[in-house]
Amino acid sequence: MTSNNFRYAHLVIAAIPFMFTPVVGYLLGEGFLNSGDKSIVLILPYIFWASIFLITAVVLILKRGDLSAWMKYSAVISFGVILFVFRPTPLVKSESKRRLRSPLNK
Repeated sequence: MTSNNFRYAHLVIAAIPFMFTPVVGYLLGEGFLNSGDKSIVLILPYIFWASIFLITAVVLILKRGDLSAWMKYSAVISFGVILFVFRPTPLVKSESKRRLRSPLNK
């Protein structure tokens, strides 16, 4: 096999999580993975993660990265983006301080 064939195989491997998105959606929707109707919402972070993983993997594969390197970097980047985007919003404490300092509260 030439190096181009290896790159094609790597691209197929990188697309596997994205290709399983309909299967995961079906299993969540039918209640095989989770119970309840609202569990289908869990597919949204998975689609987002699979998309980021695929994009970073394609970029790293086209830059001639080896299999272990692009898998590690793509996983770290995609999980980091998921943690950043879906982080819980902190409680806004500055509003309560503003209320205490309001001239109407004197």
